Formats: sequence, structure tokens, C-alpha cells
Amino acid sequence: MTTAVKKRTSTFSEKAKKELAPGQEISENGIIYRKRKDGCGTWRYDFTQSGIRHKGVIGSDRDGVTLSQARDVVSEIRAKAITERMSGRTGRSTQSTRLFREVAKEYLDWSETHHQDHRHNVSRMNNHLLPRFGERRLGDMTTAMIETMRTELRRAEVSAQTIQRIVSLLSCTFDFAQKSDPNLDNPTTRLSRVKHQKKEVVPFTREETDALRNRPVIPP
Repeated sequence: MTTAVKKRTSTFSEKAKKELAPGQEISENGIIYRKRKDGCGTWRYDFTQSGIRHKGVIGSDRDGVTLSQARDVVSEIRAKAITERMSGRTGRSTQSTRLFREVAKEYLDWSETHHQDHRHNVSRMNNHLLPRFGERRLGDMTTAMIETMRTELRRAEVSAQTIQRIVSLLSCTFDFAQKSDPNLDNPTTRLSRVKHQKKEVVPFTREETDALRNRPVIPP
């Protein structure tokens, strides 16, 4: 006699998400999916690890954020909290609870007299980093969040060079905060290396080559 095994329905199944009314949410293991008034869903996290509450926004469906990415973010925050507790760093950080926008402003003020690229850095900060990370605490920002940002910028057809400069600006902001808090973690140091595709070189056709050879030479 064969016993049928009932498959567990995912908390965040497409059916469950579609049935949510605006303002309602579903949650599991610290991950929250909330339906906004415009019908778009947002992924959040809210849990306590090692006696510290971690709460924030991961991103929305419209930004392309998936359940898998949300789980990666939460896993990284939990792992970071465990590492800090084991190393005795928990409670010592002076910068991890500060909002990114506060530190970003201080860094830009400092860089005004130290960086020739200051004007472009202000533009990159205002257009890309502050809208995404401005209200986050430094200690809650993860490598997975930054990987998601890079993916979305590539989808928006932002050049690889510009994306690298945006990430570099983010890294410099963390480096600046680390000057007064060596225990602060810089999540950009664990980013995966991006492989740049070489542009395909398309040779001239035979007709184009003949046309170039037969082109009359104009004397100077």
C-alpha cells in the first residue's frame, strides 16, 4: 500500500502573494512580503539575532527582487551577527547603527577637498546610492544587497565602467566610516568578480575592402 505524501505549500507561493490585499503581508523566518497599494510587492526582513533586532527593506518585485535573493540577504545578516558575537565585536561598533545617508554626507564633505571626481561622486551618490541605501544602517547593508544593485543597473543598461565607479564610491564610504570604527564590516569586499565580455570585432566585407583599396587618393 502506497501512502501519498502531501507536498508542503510554500508560504511565498505565487498564489499566496496574489491573494494578498493592499497592506497585507505574509512572513516566514524573518522574511516579509507585503503588498503595496499600487499592487506591487515588497520584500522586507525583521528578526532578532544574537540579541540585536535587524529590520529593513530588501527591494520590490518591480526591482526584480526574488525570494531567493531575499533569503540570501537574511542569511548573510544572520551569519554576520553570529561572527560578530563569536569575535566579541557585538556592541562595540560605533558606526554600524548609523544611517548610510549620514555617513555618505560626511564622506562627500571630506572628499570635496580630497577628490578631483567629487562632482561626479555627488551625482552617483544622489542618483544611485542614496535612493537605495539612504535609510539603511551601515551594519544592515550586505553583499547580497549590493550584488542585487549591480544586477539591476546592468539590466538598466548602465555601462560596466559606471557601475564599477558606483560600487567604488560605496566602498570608499565604508572605508571612510572604518577610520573611526575598525570593527565595521565593508560588504563590498566580498563582491563577486564581474567578467566583462569582449566586444566582437566585425571585419570588413570583401566589397568594403575593395572599395577602400580602389578609393582615389586625394593629394594634399
